[in-house]
Amino acid sequence: MKNNLLPDLFTLTAIFEGMEDAVLSHDLDYIILNCNPAAEKMFGCPAPVLLGQNILTLIPESVRQEQLAILERVWSGERINHLYTVRSSKLQIDFPVSLTISPIRDEQGEVIGASHIMRDVTHERETEEKRGMLAAIVENSDDAIISKTLNGIITTWNGGAEKIFGYQERETIGKHISILIPRDRLSEEDVIIENIRNGNKVDHFQTVRLHKNGSAIDISLTVSPVKDRHGT
Repeated sequence: MKNNLLPDLFTLTAIFEGMEDAVLSHDLDYIILNCNPAAEKMFGCPAPVLLGQNILTLIPESVRQEQLAILERVWSGERINHLYTVRSSKLQIDFPVSLTISPIRDEQGEVIGASHIMRDVTHERETEEKRGMLAAIVENSDDAIISKTLNGIITTWNGGAEKIFGYQERETIGKHISILIPRDRLSEEDVIIENIRNGNKVDHFQTVRLHKNGSAIDISLTVSPVKDRHGT
């Protein structure tokens, strides 16, 4: 029976050590009993230094009481999923993490400790802040800024577009961009889309578009491709 269990143990150990997320486990006295290489990297400490430490030393004082209250819930058997909080490295540098805490039980089902699975979300937070800043710039721009699919369906519509074209956002999302294009200029859209499909930018194209009331508006049009992480 022992030999039959060994491959499972080796497999679990390999998974534990190969995880990109940091994993720490500790007992009811908060003493760290185990950690994986990702945890060593996250906290800037080798395993011999981390093991035997109180896990509270990795938790900034600003959130320590909150974390102790959460651990009390874990001691009662609750699992905490994807909690956004803060941890502190060996150099006392605080960084944001996404945290999942699970109770560890013995053979009788009694809670004897907890495992912490952590992911550093510094990059995600920076991306969110940048996205928020860009969204504010777009929304408050006096220029009409519109995004659309390659099929010409409008997906976003900012305040500048409302002022220039007279349509409220709710009137345009999901509609075709041709609602803004005079009939005799519909062929321009085909040329623009072909350029965008090829990854090219259409810069300061002088043309005419339509207001909601049907009046013509002389505009300078710039159209840029939106690409995914693969450059498509």
